[in-house]
Amino acid sequence: MASSSEKETIVTNGMSLYLRDGKNANSALLVNVTPNDFKSTSALAGIYFQKELEQKAFKLGGSNYYAPVQRVEDFLNDHKSTKIGKVTPTYQPRSYLSKLK
Repeated sequence: MASSSEKETIVTNGMSLYLRDGKNANSALLVNVTPNDFKSTSALAGIYFQKELEQKAFKLGGSNYYAPVQRVEDFLNDHKSTKIGKVTPTYQPRSYLSKLK
């Protein structure tokens, strides 16, 4: 679900509907973030880091509030996704690859 709170940023939040009977599964890749990843020692450095990632996601999605997409098969093979395959995106307004079906 779209969860951006600022202009020109993309934030998504996976959610499970009560019946959990949708066509797709939610997935995520978790990574550690430490103060070494920040550009400064400011008390707000983590927030600046987060905003930078949200702005990059906006650009990667086409600068139109579409979510960027990476298929797991392509990710595992270090390839850029160029098709969405059989997945039916539920993210609104759309996912970047949904127009490439």
